[in-house]
Amino acid sequence: MELNMAQIPMERQLVVAIVSRWLVLLRLPSAEGDAGSSQITREERTAMNQQTKRNFQILGLTLVWACCAAALHAQTTIDQAIVMAKGGFPYNIKLPGSYRLTSNLTLPAGAVGDAIDINSDDVDLDLNGFAILGGGAGTQFPDIGVYAGQNNGVTYKNITVKNGAIRGFYEGVYMSGSFGLVSDVNVSGTLQHGFFVEGVTVERCTASYNLGAGINAISSTVSGFVANSNAQWGILVSNSTLTDSVAIGNQNGIEALNSTVIRNLADSNTQFGIEADHSLVGSNELIGNKTVDLSLSNSTTQNNNSCTAGTC
Repeated sequence: MELNMAQIPMERQLVVAIVSRWLVLLRLPSAEGDAGSSQITREERTAMNQQTKRNFQILGLTLVWACCAAALHAQTTIDQAIVMAKGGFPYNIKLPGSYRLTSNLTLPAGAVGDAIDINSDDVDLDLNGFAILGGGAGTQFPDIGVYAGQNNGVTYKNITVKNGAIRGFYEGVYMSGSFGLVSDVNVSGTLQHGFFVEGVTVERCTASYNLGAGINAISSTVSGFVANSNAQWGILVSNSTLTDSVAIGNQNGIEALNSTVIRNLADSNTQFGIEADHSLVGSNELIGNKTVDLSLSNSTTQNNNSCTAGTC
């Protein structure tokens, strides 16, 4: 039967390729020699045996490396049945590695608590296009969709959460620590902030219909963020950089403290478009914000912002 490599996981393909290559290298000619060649001398045979021994040693080390690489790239799948079989929510990630949802996760009706807690460095959580859905209580802290904050005084690093939706919690994503990343996540319907992040990079995320802010970012880098129809603020940033983002139809659009706010759009917010304190503000577009488009306090403007009434 012909082997179809496309059906073999990538890490196993790696092992197969290495073994196949070394089997070729380890092939020994017969004592009579290959066809058309002269007979092999004793000295040549001794040299070949020594080389074969070295090849086997290298093969062993290579296979160990390949197996370790395969283990590092293996994914742990998470679905509703797996979570319930492990005792229910929260699903606790305690080891480094790659984790991937294969179904929506739904907390039982009336349940209070987190959906997923991350208590390890070096975790990649791929929501894989699925949603994490709260149980409808969401009235107290903690009640977080994905929590990756401090635990017993320990703050974890190198955590990624990506590619999915979170709805119906107190807060959607809570992440603090170094080298964290949240990307392509949509949070809606929370009782507080959609995202609360500290020391994190946030890319291409959206937040809508949350009762606090779409995002509250501290000492973070936020880009490509869309905040729509949040009850208090679209985007809150302090000691952060905000670029290429949109705040539309919120009570307040963008509020910045000690931050850099560049190339953003604040549109049709019911109070201010951008309010900045001790910040750098430039190349933003502010349209139809009802109280004021741009409000600056002890801040620097690049004088290239575009407001409803003209340059501001």
